[in-house]
Amino acid sequence: MTDLRVLIADDDALTRRSLVDILTAEPGLTVVGEARDGAEAVRFVAEHEVDLVLMDLRMPVMDGFAATRVIRDRTRDLPILVLTSYDTDQDILLALAAGASGHLLKTASPAQLSRAVHLAAAGLSVLSPAAAEVMRTFPSRRPPPAPAGAHGLSERDREVVAEVASGASNREIARHLGLTEATVKTYVSRILTKMGCQSRAQLAVRAQELRVDHLPQQ
Repeated sequence: MTDLRVLIADDDALTRRSLVDILTAEPGLTVVGEARDGAEAVRFVAEHEVDLVLMDLRMPVMDGFAATRVIRDRTRDLPILVLTSYDTDQDILLALAAGASGHLLKTASPAQLSRAVHLAAAGLSVLSPAAAEVMRTFPSRRPPPAPAGAHGLSERDREVVAEVASGASNREIARHLGLTEATVKTYVSRILTKMGCQSRAQLAVRAQELRVDHLPQQ
């Protein structure tokens, strides 16, 4: 089985070194590059084969928010796991809205980091406790916005979106809705396209913003 190729984007050399040591000690993971800022990360992804990006947020030249958006625009399916010291509501929501696959704090243990990398690479959303709490309480802290931008979701689509927004995996969604995992995967892929999202985490944010119950049906 081929190792997962990871790019580390962080402006702190000691942090990069520590991450390299942690990830290279984990079977199945290979660090293929290091970027000192978002612009270097964007260039590296354009020129090399990468399976996942570990993205810091606060970096010079181009920050992690901007770099995530650019990479998402160019490489739709590449997982980008934000690894940061910042867990404010704004940082979390902006990162996920930019297309990050998840949010993890740098205080995570080596085991937590390695597990998060594998989960994100498998297409699952990975949220730190702070990010999970933000997503859980996000709807109650905002007035219901207008449903503009939702592109004709069917009733089943809306059920799947609601499950994704709750953090359910494809297996859990399949069990809850009486579908096969393959069918759920097809639904999620189609919904991502319909709603203009590049990751499950971004879809969850979008669903919370639009309030799934208010989305127009086909």
